[in-house]
Amino acid sequence: MLHDPHFRAREMVIDVEDPEIGPMPMPGVFPKLLGTPGRVKWTGPGMGEHNEEVFKSIVGLSDNEYAQYRARGII
Repeated sequence: MLHDPHFRAREMVIDVEDPEIGPMPMPGVFPKLLGTPGRVKWTGPGMGEHNEEVFKSIVGLSDNEYAQYRARGII
């Protein structure tokens, strides 16, 4: 499917540039709307990119607790 010419021509499979691995095949936007066609802007966050936000705001760790866990390699 990733290499099917029909899927590529209809932009059902597109390549999105990832900063770490280069071009990444991904599903295109469906359905295609004339006035607001939509687009894929990025491949998603990097591994652990939102760890600090999640552990502090959702889990409830303090700055000190988070720093200790990071220093010990737990997070």
